[in-house]
Amino acid sequence: MRFDEQFELDGETYKVKHFSATRGTKIFARLVKFAGEPISKFLSAGKALKENNDEAANAVLSQAISALSARIDENEVEALIKDILDSVQVIEAKSGKLRGVGAEYFDVHFQGRIGHMFKVVGKAVAFQYSDFLGDLAGLQGLQNLASKTEASTSPST
Repeated sequence: MRFDEQFELDGETYKVKHFSATRGTKIFARLVKFAGEPISKFLSAGKALKENNDEAANAVLSQAISALSARIDENEVEALIKDILDSVQVIEAKSGKLRGVGAEYFDVHFQGRIGHMFKVVGKAVAFQYSDFLGDLAGLQGLQNLASKTEASTSPST
């Protein structure tokens, strides 16, 4: 049985459907191979931030970035993101029509909004793997870290 879920993000409404078990397993293996170590370090940084330990968070964050940069292959990253987003559709505000964001509409929909794209990817991963990853699937540490980073780098007015 397949399930779906709607979510709102940055003023847009999305619908995500579960992968088949085969597709979900294959994508999960690629995701862990690519980002397992960096994600665990990002989560540790998020935990340190929750505990108000900025020094530890910064140390772990630099390790996470280093681990991630050692694994980056631009073609694999693009393919993995598009495969994850293949399960996601945006509900167009004017027409109410569903439009997939993982294929031909990818470049148009996310142009100039790479940060937004990663938020949608995070939501899709959380949905796909929440049954066994719990909070890890929601990437809570990454979300907390992103919020803290945005707050500290926003220009003051």
